[in-house]
Amino acid sequence: MFSLQNPFALLLLLLPLLLAAFRKIRLLNRITFKAVLSDWNGNSFEYKNKGTKLISVIAKLLTTVSFVFTVFAFSEPVISVQEKIYNSLGTDIIFVMDTSPSMMAKDMDDKTRLEASKNAIKLLLQANKGARFGLVGLGSDAAVLVPPTFNQDYFNSQLESVFVGKLGNGSAIGDGLATAVCHLSSSEAPGKCIILLTDGENNAGEINPQTAAKLAAEKQINVYVVGLGTKGNFPIEYTDPVTGVSYMGSYNSSFDADSLKRIAAVGNGGYYEVQTLQELNSVLAGVTKSQGTNQHFSYKNNTRPLYKKFLLIAIIAMLVSWFIKKIILRELSAVNFRKSLAVKRVFQFFYFIFVVLSFLGFSWGTYLMPVKQSSHAVSFVFDISNSMNALDSYGGISRLKSASVFASRLIENMEGTSVSVILAKGDGIEAIPLTEDSSYINSLLEIISSDLVTVPGTSLENGIIKAKKSFPENYSTASHIWLFTDGEETLGKMEKAICSCVESGIAVTIIGFGSKEESEIFAGDKKTKVKTALREEKIKAVVESVNEKYNIYKSNAKVSYINANEKGSAQKLLLQIKNKEKENIITTYEIKPLSRHKFFLALAFICLILSYLITEFNYRFFKKFLFFGTAVIIFSSCSQTSSKILSGTVKWQQGQYSESVEKYYEALENAKRRENQKEIDACLYNLGTAYMMMGEMESAMKMFMQISTDAEDKILFSTYYNAGIIAHEQEDYDSARDFFKKALKIDSSRLDAKINFELSVNFEQADVPQREGQSFEGSQDEQIQDEMEKAVFEHIKENDKKQWKSNNETPQRNLADDY
Repeated sequence: MFSLQNPFALLLLLLPLLLAAFRKIRLLNRITFKAVLSDWNGNSFEYKNKGTKLISVIAKLLTTVSFVFTVFAFSEPVISVQEKIYNSLGTDIIFVMDTSPSMMAKDMDDKTRLEASKNAIKLLLQANKGARFGLVGLGSDAAVLVPPTFNQDYFNSQLESVFVGKLGNGSAIGDGLATAVCHLSSSEAPGKCIILLTDGENNAGEINPQTAAKLAAEKQINVYVVGLGTKGNFPIEYTDPVTGVSYMGSYNSSFDADSLKRIAAVGNGGYYEVQTLQELNSVLAGVTKSQGTNQHFSYKNNTRPLYKKFLLIAIIAMLVSWFIKKIILRELSAVNFRKSLAVKRVFQFFYFIFVVLSFLGFSWGTYLMPVKQSSHAVSFVFDISNSMNALDSYGGISRLKSASVFASRLIENMEGTSVSVILAKGDGIEAIPLTEDSSYINSLLEIISSDLVTVPGTSLENGIIKAKKSFPENYSTASHIWLFTDGEETLGKMEKAICSCVESGIAVTIIGFGSKEESEIFAGDKKTKVKTALREEKIKAVVESVNEKYNIYKSNAKVSYINANEKGSAQKLLLQIKNKEKENIITTYEIKPLSRHKFFLALAFICLILSYLITEFNYRFFKKFLFFGTAVIIFSSCSQTSSKILSGTVKWQQGQYSESVEKYYEALENAKRRENQKEIDACLYNLGTAYMMMGEMESAMKMFMQISTDAEDKILFSTYYNAGIIAHEQEDYDSARDFFKKALKIDSSRLDAKINFELSVNFEQADVPQREGQSFEGSQDEQIQDEMEKAVFEHIKENDKKQWKSNNETPQRNLADDY
């Protein structure tokens, strides 16, 4: 939706009318006249050539267009798009897809069964942005290809890579269902289901399909079965991926519908037969709708500024108009007014320069934008360079093995937290998207090695950037990146990547592994010996540099370093993802740059106005005008902070609290530069009230606490009163009582403060016995995992590890430059 964020700027369109009116009453005197040498014969001037007249009119129109578009640029045109942000989990759905050769039968709207399945799944994903989807492939074996995740880009890329024969020529339906159950068991989603897409019957694997379905039912996971295609003879083309032999002919399609129905019945789901792509789309949409849950969400307004497009048109029109007037028409000016015209041209030149500077989009200064989050998400970034193979970690194991064990123990205590795994080699590889599937993550951690990716060199920078991109934009999560490394990076651009994360409100923690004493290892070529150690000082220098750069912000996006060998290192990490806020709401902050395009446009319009006032103003009024203009300039410079505060207050009254925060931060910067404590206090108070309206109570309290005790009584009373309200809402009745008491000392006549003071005292007294009566009892594990379930899950986990190894059996390259 198109809108103007500063519509009052359109009043500048009245300037040409004012100019004409002032010239009409002789308050301003026009000092130029046009003359074209080829048309002027000494008589009174007029254009004789119609073409020249037309060109002159075009020049005037272009000048008008340039002015109008510049004014519209100053009014801040934007296009706003509302994006749905999910604050709670929805349904977790895992597709179990048959990849046996029969899936190449072309009997579904001239598409193969495999193609139809892929198309239907993609269509379903587009309509369900709030659900998490996973993918299991089944053939003679079964393997999870995508754990339940919000990352639809990752899902689609893996879905595209599925081909017939990928996992053998059989149909291990039981193994496929059990694999899906195993990878849904750790999910905390309120709804969970499995959708089996097959055209055959169970003829491979070690697990009975009904056993897997029963296990799903015990885990409150519904199983839906979709039988694909029709019975009869159909054309088929198939190339065996192992032998490369191509087969072409007809396929006699038949499957045991009764056995598939029994699977669905045991799994508390449903059975469907589909013969067309439209039927498949309808069935999948119906199943997803039946499994839907009440998911909380909010809307985020994403605005795209358009001022640059308006300014580009204005600049082009301005340049073309100048070219027509000075080059084509060769306009001259009156000789008697040469000095005045020089002054006018200087101002108009600066007008053009300031418009260009505004178009270039310069910005300086930043402000914090609070963002509410409902959960935590962590991206594990593993340095898997050759230096991580040094055997200098505790117990004589390699640094990489130590990192994987450390990460596994963290996973055990991160229930309900989504985790992704990034391998910091090459451009950074997203091995596992954000998921709560701890089983799948552990299967990778158990076999992780420097041979998983045969790309030379470590790029911690690319790993961090890839981790940053792994967090979903449409889900409300407080994001963290935990980097496991020894600091021996090939590329030295890690600091830039970390800064990018901090500006997006993502906390980064570097966990160091290895000994600080150097030891020798073989490089990637297995011949060259190099020295390696935990480069702790280098890591700390990066951390200190980033924190020093952003230390003025009270942001949750901190950068820290932890030595894995230190006592309590894991606990420090886990504390980052424990919700301390009321109602599990986490507040993070994004660092936004302050754009200065409006500042340059304001200077441009000032220059344009002065170019006419100074040079055309009637002489007898000149002295009065000069005095008045000087007074206005002095007043405007002195009241710049007040103007920003007023602008922010207008935004506040309009309910545009985020925009008001930006205005108040600009005013605060001006006040600090002028060291005006009175204005600083006013700005801090306004910021606090804006944050309160946004529900960011912690940020509001930080602003209130910075207000000087020497501030005006009116500001101090309101500050203490509002701080008391915040403390009371946070159930900190002791602090609330003290704040209201301070407010009453300033103005004892305020009845509202007296009432709130007494309420806080009463709540505090009522809360004491409750706190004293609280007791905490240790919890014990009261359930023992069923032997059948344990055996099934162990079988699935072994398959997962085999799958990771088989996926990464690639020829080794010369990695001599890999440290």
